[in-house]
Amino acid sequence: MVMDNKYQVQSITRAFHILEQFSLQEDELSITEIKTRVNLPFSTVHRLLSSLEFLGYVSQNEKSGKYRLGYRAFILGSKVKPLNEIRSIVRVFLRDIFEKYNETVNFAIEFESKILCVETIGAQRRLIYTPGVGETHHLHATSVGKCILAFYEEEKRNRILSDLSFVVLTPNTITDVQKFRAELNKVREQGYATDNEESEIGLFCIGVPVLDSKTNCVGAVSLRIPVARMTHDIPTLIRDLEETSAQIAQATDKR
Repeated sequence: MVMDNKYQVQSITRAFHILEQFSLQEDELSITEIKTRVNLPFSTVHRLLSSLEFLGYVSQNEKSGKYRLGYRAFILGSKVKPLNEIRSIVRVFLRDIFEKYNETVNFAIEFESKILCVETIGAQRRLIYTPGVGETHHLHATSVGKCILAFYEEEKRNRILSDLSFVVLTPNTITDVQKFRAELNKVREQGYATDNEESEIGLFCIGVPVLDSKTNCVGAVSLRIPVARMTHDIPTLIRDLEETSAQIAQATDKR
């Protein structure tokens, strides 16, 4: 739900914007880095960080002076019951396909026109970056993103596409909206999507949508495989992913 600006409290909005700058890859940030990212005066950022630190939502590394998320942020995030329930359901089925291929498997949903990783099981021998639980990625450059958009209702799909930023991530990234629409049509016809080094060089992904009993797309599941290890039979990968998707859909329908 989009709230009217007149109901927003500026200091709260700014504080949450600061918290959203941290990630698993950038878990510590200096006050200067934060100031640059949120485009606020140094004094304002310092004041907000002091309040967040007092509340336990950030802490400061005494050695580097940089800030990181605090325990309170973890405690608050762990209380998101719907996603925790989904994670517990999908984990069993993701584990099965992971054990067969020993490659990273993900379940993701769409959130604010991005992919939100809800659960992932990663290969210890992985050579590629894998988004962690709670991290986001681009819709247009991922197999799960393509699946979700392709199987969304037309009105919802068009609304997202109208505001989507086609960021260039690799030379293979689709950046033209008409070409991307053609790609989504292809995904709908064949029932699966691929990411052939479109989000990261050296990475091949293949994903299928998760459809509920009313054929609404509620997410997507994918395998992430380094190109150097991509020796699997694609039709077999698709069948296994479709079986996993059906299991997840059936289990989540019972919630």
